[in-house]
Amino acid sequence: MRRSILVVENDPMSRRLAERVLTAGGYDVACVGDAETALESARTRKPDLVLMDVRLPGMDGLEATRRLLADPATADVAVAALSAQAFDEDVRSAMDAGCVDYLTKPIGARELLERVSEIIGGSGRRKGSR
Repeated sequence: MRRSILVVENDPMSRRLAERVLTAGGYDVACVGDAETALESARTRKPDLVLMDVRLPGMDGLEATRRLLADPATADVAVAALSAQAFDEDVRSAMDAGCVDYLTKPIGARELLERVSEIIGGSGRRKGSR
């Protein structure tokens, strides 16, 4: 079974790029552009990982992360923050919200695949499984 990723990114070009890279890496990928849709999609799809843009229209990505992790239906989903900001304070805020990693944009294809693999493992396998 392929591992699934929900990409939450408000920039359409960045969404398409992430989708292409992750799909080519063997992941099942869904993309949305706002937090409200992300929360709905996460409940329905139960992804292994949510790549959450911090700056989203309406509700920001950190509030969406807190809500996602507070919902029993999605509490066990791993969330990694995506942001163009790389200050210590930003990273701390993301980790305080419950993110397991903080990816700084722009991020190259190889690094994105490596970081995703570190978080959830490769396509079709749970991290640490044989």
